[in-house]
Amino acid sequence: MLDISSFLEKYIAHDEKIIIACSTGPDSMFLLYHLLKSPYKKNIVACYFNHKTRLETDVEEEFLIKLWKREGFLVETAECDFEKIKKLYPSKSFEELAREKRYQFFDAVCHIHKAKYTLMAHHLDDRIETFFFNLLRGSKITGLINMREESWRLLRPLLHLEKSEILEYLEKNKLEYFV
Repeated sequence: MLDISSFLEKYIAHDEKIIIACSTGPDSMFLLYHLLKSPYKKNIVACYFNHKTRLETDVEEEFLIKLWKREGFLVETAECDFEKIKKLYPSKSFEELAREKRYQFFDAVCHIHKAKYTLMAHHLDDRIETFFFNLLRGSKITGLINMREESWRLLRPLLHLEKSEILEYLEKNKLEYFV
């Protein structure tokens, strides 16, 4: 299903920090649980960006912190007041601003921990969805070739997995995540 150790060996040294974008949703928790079973466990830095848009976000953040204390990896958290920021950038959508702030946070954490990459939990369904979204927008061929395993400072080890496989694994193993 997922050989995370072999994937990481291509990109990351054994003593290098592994930054993982962790929303506590099924995809990122699937990736985190696999990292926790790997020889890279001691290198994990899970990044949670609290958008403060739902009451549950504080519960999700606390869940990740409790998991960190139990499993022994690092957690970095950040939050943003999007109401104030939206006033500064009225032409941008919430989704665009949220993505920009998350990626700035991941980049800052990479710099702090001297890491080259952030691991993202994008999977095959995301890749297909993005392809069709770009096709409908009229992207050129280069815009249609999206979501590569490695791009910029991002690694995507789940691109070969379907969302259904991820959910099946989590349910079968009774692993906690949030929706």
